[in-house]
Amino acid sequence: EQTPARTPWWLAALRLAIAALIMIAIAGPVLNPKSGVAHDSKPLVVLIDDGWSAASSWDARIKAADELITNADSDRRGVALVPLSEPARDITLMPAGAARVALRQLAPKPYSIDRVETLATLERFLKSTGDCDIAWLSDGVDTGRGSEFTEGLGKVIENRSLTIYAGGA
Repeated sequence: EQTPARTPWWLAALRLAIAALIMIAIAGPVLNPKSGVAHDSKPLVVLIDDGWSAASSWDARIKAADELITNADSDRRGVALVPLSEPARDITLMPAGAARVALRQLAPKPYSIDRVETLATLERFLKSTGDCDIAWLSDGVDTGRGSEFTEGLGKVIENRSLTIYAGGA
């Protein structure tokens, strides 16, 4: 048998490619796909359906809201959480850390919610805040006044951007 004086070029290239792939894998690359909400300095308003129909996908809904808050935190944006089951609750902007804590305190309510009642509070907040991005984590269930809510929401948000996440994801 004869031993070659040097390694064939194709074998050296293959070994270098394998070594490069191992180094990339060890470095732990992270893919951060952009969500549907634009990345800029405008505050983020997250509308959350939290009635009985949201309970089946609650974990996915919280995970999606947490991802939105994380993206807002990386852009240093204020966040306002609006649980649609609480129309009398004041809407305030808060830092992402506080929004994350408030998000963990939410739980699905054991009754049907009436989204229309929240429109007046949302309108007052949007008039005082100005331009902002709005994300609605919808449960996809129409409890009888869905068209009234969507029409009212369209009037309230005017020309602001709205992203709807159906089913919580």
